[in-house]
Amino acid sequence: MLSNFVKARENKDCLMDLVEKMPQPEITTLLLLIKPKMKEILISSHKFCQKFFERLRPEERVCVLKEILPFFVVISLNKWGSISLQALISFITLPEEEDLLLQSVRGNVSKLALNKYSNFVIQKLTQKISGAKLPLWRLSLQKTAE
Repeated sequence: MLSNFVKARENKDCLMDLVEKMPQPEITTLLLLIKPKMKEILISSHKFCQKFFERLRPEERVCVLKEILPFFVVISLNKWGSISLQALISFITLPEEEDLLLQSVRGNVSKLALNKYSNFVIQKLTQKISGAKLPLWRLSLQKTAE
């Protein structure tokens, strides 16, 4: 599996096909292999990220969110990173994922909303947050406006 991944890395279309056809246990193994480089991957391989995030189980997405939490703002400000984050946000389903996302933008919403790339991340996040969390989101917005 790893040798196929290394070979496919040079051809991004081939890499996406490989990820699409991988059995779930190999997706989990791939996540463990690339997790330390997740920040760089989000910025440099947005098409791969879109396909990869689609294949992750919710608890694996939580793992990704925890890994990138300290870098969320930096990734959001990058053109390709913002596309990767939008893809990740579109697949969230767990309250824990929403909590991690809210935590990642807290105190930076104004900065992100005004940037030409990260504003799309904020829009996607606003669309995805469940009704119960909206008061927390509004509080986060108010704190950044003060």
